[in-house]
Amino acid sequence: MFGSKPVSDVFFEARRFGDDDERSTFLTELCRDLLPRRAGSLVEITHWEGGAWAKNYIPGAKGVEIPDDDIEREYHDRIEAQSKC
Repeated sequence: MFGSKPVSDVFFEARRFGDDDERSTFLTELCRDLLPRRAGSLVEITHWEGGAWAKNYIPGAKGVEIPDDDIEREYHDRIEAQSKC
């Protein structure tokens, strides 16, 4: 959707999680890890071969939605792959 342009605030409709919420802790840690990374590094992560983006990529198409099930599957696949290292 953004191409090479800066990513704007896409989270204005996101639910807010309480400070004691497990999801809030997870998201805080995730942001701490990802915010300092360069754009190329983030593209490498999100375009993982066999991941949700790769499964739904259509050359030249814009705005293709990635199903939540594919995102969840990638998350579990990455955890499994990491535990084998």
